[in-house]
Amino acid sequence: MSLRGITSLSLTSIVLLSACNAEPAKTSSVVMTLPEVVSRVRAVDRDNVSPLVMLNGDTTINMQPAAGREGYTGTITVTPNTNYELTVIWREFLPNFDRFLDLARVDTPVEVGEGPATVNIDNNSYRTDMDDDGDGVSNLQERINNTNPFDENNSQDGTTDGDPSNDPGNSDTTGSTGTTDASDTTGGSGSTDGSTDSSNTSGGTSTTDGSDTTGGTSTTDGSDTTGGTSTTDGSDTTGGTGTTDASDTTGGTGSTDGTSTTDGSDTTGSTGTSDGSTDGGSTGASANPTVVIPRISDSEAPQIDGAGVEFLNSEGQLLGEWANAVQFDNSGNSLHVNNLMIDINAEAADGTPYRRWAAMHDDENLYIVVLVDDDGNRQSDSPIHNQDDSLELFIDGDNSKLTTWGDSDDFHYIIPLMQLASATASNDEDGRFSVGNNSSSETLEFEFFTGPGIGPDGIRRPRWEQDVYELSIDLESAGIVPGLPFGLELQINDDDDGGARNSKWGWFHPSRQGVDTDQTVQNPSIMGTVVLEN
Repeated sequence: MSLRGITSLSLTSIVLLSACNAEPAKTSSVVMTLPEVVSRVRAVDRDNVSPLVMLNGDTTINMQPAAGREGYTGTITVTPNTNYELTVIWREFLPNFDRFLDLARVDTPVEVGEGPATVNIDNNSYRTDMDDDGDGVSNLQERINNTNPFDENNSQDGTTDGDPSNDPGNSDTTGSTGTTDASDTTGGSGSTDGSTDSSNTSGGTSTTDGSDTTGGTSTTDGSDTTGGTSTTDGSDTTGGTGTTDASDTTGGTGSTDGTSTTDGSDTTGSTGTSDGSTDGGSTGASANPTVVIPRISDSEAPQIDGAGVEFLNSEGQLLGEWANAVQFDNSGNSLHVNNLMIDINAEAADGTPYRRWAAMHDDENLYIVVLVDDDGNRQSDSPIHNQDDSLELFIDGDNSKLTTWGDSDDFHYIIPLMQLASATASNDEDGRFSVGNNSSSETLEFEFFTGPGIGPDGIRRPRWEQDVYELSIDLESAGIVPGLPFGLELQINDDDDGGARNSKWGWFHPSRQGVDTDQTVQNPSIMGTVVLEN
């Protein structure tokens, strides 16, 4: 399928920027819908496509899925009588590579006067010549071809092909590290394309996803063998042992390609390796992020003081210094910490949206704000921090999803809302916080400040102003890399009457099902997966 002929005169976006009269600045709306030049390409997963919208190349407009309709919306503060350069990039997140791929882009000037400035972006305005691997084939065309857009060899399914001229379906020969879809050569035990998903063999070599080589050990598409040597999804080399990308196995030296799947059919015998999930304790959970945290410029970084957190409108979107923070997941759900984990005498039912979080980053720090709609009963009497009103922060820097603590980038910190036996706000300098018993011995560099009852008006009663937790986390110390998924979990302890806490709430952690549950403190794989926009 060629890109030629995929054109349309339909408008994909109507951008409205305005600044009223004498006001120095005004919050304006941006609405985006996916252009046909991208939406008509079947190889592109529309669920993983989102827009990156910027003004003047550095100010990012936080775009969220539009409620009740197709597309994305966002807000931005602009200055009257000012010229801007608007950039819109539609990007697809590719789970096998843990990276975003730019597919279509438009750059257009916008002049904001005293009244609204409307920019109509039609499908023909987008260019699709972005080429990440510099091989002369655009990123979008590589998605159509089902080739690796990050490797100039243009290999099928992300593997390295010794001969870039090989078309999908051609067979490789002895000595080349290539990909084949259906043919075998001598010396290996091969099989059919697409198998095996759930069956294992004992003491030998397993089946391939389409190709094998002379003298080489064969491959599995998702399953490993007992005591055998495992493989790659689609390619092997003469006399060599294959390696893989994303999922790990037990029973062989190696694993499967990120495009393959396992149906729970692992065996034991040897030690496996992987490039995404680790063996011997990994849940094998998906690296697909459910939240993309937007990037901001240094000048847009919030002040970590527990104050100044405002709501934008009746829908509860944040304004002020947190206006650019992500406030919804990739499915359009608000980032509520509303899964009731522990219920001793909880003030609300499971699923009640009284707690929420938002986040953004500037390539150096991750900024998180957590808001709690408290009923006015705040306690600080316990020397055990998680028994008072407090926030628990969990981070898995490389998203290894290990089921036991021990990784150097797995962190757990507990931040009480108030100083001990006081109603005074807490902070990292003269307040109190503690490190979880199982947390990494490495130092996580971060700042925090709380704001007991000084946040936006309460949801239940306006006079019960919400509690605020503001954090700034150094990315390098956390092992977090922009563009790569990492684990994150936020949990809230609520103490209304002193002594032991009354309830505990989680964001990603599942709700209790008749029995109290508190798993992340013992199992660091129980975290959500997020990624920083790069």
